[in-house]
Amino acid sequence: MIAELKKNNLFIESNIFKSVENVNLDTVIAYKKNGTRHNFLDEY
Repeated sequence: MIAELKKNNLFIESNIFKSVENVNLDTVIAYKKNGTRHNFLDEY
C-alpha cells in the first residue's frame, strides 16, 4: 500500500511517522500508557 501511495507522494513514509508525533492526547478517544487504559470520559 505504501509503495502505491509513494507513486503520488514521495514523502509518504516521513508523513506517516510525523503524524504519530503530532498526536494531542487530549483529543484521542482512548489510549494505553504503562498498561493503564485512559479514556476521554474519565474526566467526566
